[in-house]
Amino acid sequence: MTLTYSEDNQYLTRELAGIPLFLTFVKKKGPIYTPARSLISHLHALKRNEPARAAVIDKFNTFTLEQELNMDETLREFFNDVYEITRQIPRGKVLTYGRIAALAGRPQHARWVGRAMAQSPDDKTLPCHRVVNSAGQTAPGWTEQRTLLENEGVTFRPNGHVDMKKHLWEILSADEVTS
Repeated sequence: MTLTYSEDNQYLTRELAGIPLFLTFVKKKGPIYTPARSLISHLHALKRNEPARAAVIDKFNTFTLEQELNMDETLREFFNDVYEITRQIPRGKVLTYGRIAALAGRPQHARWVGRAMAQSPDDKTLPCHRVVNSAGQTAPGWTEQRTLLENEGVTFRPNGHVDMKKHLWEILSADEVTS
């Protein structure tokens, strides 16, 4: 498990389960990990004190193997939950990253859902194209996503976003996903 602090862009990166995660930007609220907020504050405060900053990074990087394996297992379980929820999205409907995160029991981890989609197995039963952001935007750089959605009858507004009033899958709880 590694940690990198970029002073230029003021963000913290950590690799977890072989997946690089951008934990947070210093100037933004809501990091993926709450401990990252205090760590970033310390790193930013120690900007000119390289030995002290290095010590903070070293301390953060000294996770035990057990802790690392538990975190890897947690991430793997979360990704599996994300994939199961995504498989349930009906044709012609979409679900947001944030809603999937909430249904998977981690409402603050919408970006992890994006990571799960990016790391998804090459599986024909996983309709990743049905996952959009809260504004109805498709994934940047994935031009086929719109085509796949249109083939299922999903319509788009003039601004290029999915018509969420027509196509958002209105699911209330995780119990509905598996039933």
